[in-house]
Amino acid sequence: MKLAIVILNYNDGLLTFEYVKKLINYKCLDLIIITDNGSTDDSVDILQKLVSDKVILLCTNNNIGYAKGNNFALKYISNNYKDISHVIISNPDIKVEEKTIISLINIFDKYENMFACTAEVYNNNGERIKNFIYKVPTTFSLFVESSPIIRTILRKIFGFSKRYNLNKIKANDELFYGDALPGCFFMANMSK
Repeated sequence: MKLAIVILNYNDGLLTFEYVKKLINYKCLDLIIITDNGSTDDSVDILQKLVSDKVILLCTNNNIGYAKGNNFALKYISNNYKDISHVIISNPDIKVEEKTIISLINIFDKYENMFACTAEVYNNNGERIKNFIYKVPTTFSLFVESSPIIRTILRKIFGFSKRYNLNKIKANDELFYGDALPGCFFMANMSK
């Protein structure tokens, strides 16, 4: 497996610089792509110092948004690095240990049909983020959420929620299937 990580930067060059400096030492990463999303500060000058055989800096002409900024990098990888089989999309304002990335690699090795996965996400106080994985809204759930009375009744009687009950996930559970992953950090198979 060849693995790249894509990090989107916008006017936060110092934070992105520090994040990438740590990632450079991760042996599990083959390529680091920083996409500067049209920053209007000195981000490009700061991030240019990181460019190497392992780190590439791409620049968009203007801020094209989160999805297009990441897709800009994914298209670059697809066109120029045919051997990259998996990619991580990551915000620069998070902390990720190499062992976390290795555990995701192991999940992909074990489950061949896996398209994308994430790790549990915690805040700075060590508390798990409640919505690190969530349900895609249905027409019914949107209707329920639009009515405080119906929402309260369905929650109390049936336990209805637009989110998964993550309290039911044990610390040692390997997988929990969900509809959507957080944009701050996830790994995906480039060939699927």
